[in-house]
Amino acid sequence: MPVSLKAAIPAILLWERGTRKEFRVNGPMHMPLVIYDPMAASESVVTIVGALYIVLSSIFFVLNLILFVIMFKNSEYQTATYRIIRYICLACMIQLTIFMIGGVMTLTDSTFEDHLNKIFGAILQSAWFLYLGLSFSLAVDRLLCFVIISPKKCSVVSALVLAASFLVALIYLVAFLIPGFGFGYCCTHQLLHWFYMVEPGADVLKKSEVIVDFVILSLVLVFYCTVFFFLMKMRKKNLKNNVNTQSFKMELRILVIAIVSFVYEATYLLWFFWGSNFLADSSYRHIVTTLLWIVECGQFALSTVTINSSVRRRVRTLLTSTTTTVTTVTRLRSSRI
Repeated sequence: MPVSLKAAIPAILLWERGTRKEFRVNGPMHMPLVIYDPMAASESVVTIVGALYIVLSSIFFVLNLILFVIMFKNSEYQTATYRIIRYICLACMIQLTIFMIGGVMTLTDSTFEDHLNKIFGAILQSAWFLYLGLSFSLAVDRLLCFVIISPKKCSVVSALVLAASFLVALIYLVAFLIPGFGFGYCCTHQLLHWFYMVEPGADVLKKSEVIVDFVILSLVLVFYCTVFFFLMKMRKKNLKNNVNTQSFKMELRILVIAIVSFVYEATYLLWFFWGSNFLADSSYRHIVTTLLWIVECGQFALSTVTINSSVRRRVRTLLTSTTTTVTTVTRLRSSRI
C-alpha cells in the first residue's frame, strides 16, 4: 500500500542536493522512497536564477558605486542632502553584496555555515533598515528646507535624524545576531531568498518590521506631499516676480527622484508582506520577491542618474575618463612589447 505524502513528510531524512526536486523518505519496512516536490523549480532554472542574482546585483552595485564616487569627489554635492543620498548608495551596496553571496549560495546549493548565514542575514536586514531610515532622513531634509529658515538649524535637525537612522540599523544588527532572532538564506523548497527564520524571536521582529516600515513610509508620504505644496507656492511666486526658477528645478528633480523611490519601495513592501501570499508557496514566488528586492537596491541610483542631468553629465565624464585612461595604458604596454 503506498505511503501518503502527509505520512511521509515527518519521516524526511535528507534533501537530495543533486536532484533539487526530490525528498528521500522512509517507506514501508524502512525502504527508501523518493517524493517529488511539485513547487520546486527545475535544476536549470535554479542555476539561471543564481547567476541572474549575481549579475543583476553586480550591475546595480557598480551603478551605486559610481554615484557614490561622484557625490564624494565633486564639491557641488557636498550638501546635507547629497550626503544622505551618498549614504543611501552605501546602504544599497551593502545589500547588493549580500545578494551576490546569495547567488553563490543558490548555485552551490549551500549556505556554507549556519552562523555565517545568520551573520549575512543580519547585515542584509540592518542595511535595509538603514536604507529605510535614510529615505526618511531625505524626506525630513527636503521638508526642513521649506519649514526652517535658518540653515544652521536645518543642518542640526538633519544630522540628528541621520544619526538616528544609523542607530536603528545598529540596533537591528545586534537583534538579528541574537539566538532565536535569525534572518537567513532559506526557502521551503530551495535556497532562493532571504527571509526570517522559523524562530520565536524572528517572528517578533517580522511583525515589528511591518509596523516600522509602513509608519515610516506613511510619514515620508506626508512629508513629500507637504514639500510638493511648498514647491508649487515657490513656482507661483517665481513666475509672479519673474525670478529665475533654477532652484525650483533643482528641488523638483530631487523630489521626483524621491517620489519614484517611495512608490517602488511601497509597492515592494506590499508585495513582500501581503501580495506574495496570493501566489502558491513555490520557488518561483521566492525568485520574484528576491529580484524585486535587488531592483529596489538599484532603482534609486538609476532614477538619480536618469532624472538629474547634472549627475548624468558627471557619470558620462567619469566613464569617458576611465575608458580613456584604460586605452592609454593598454597602448603604452603594447608599444613596449
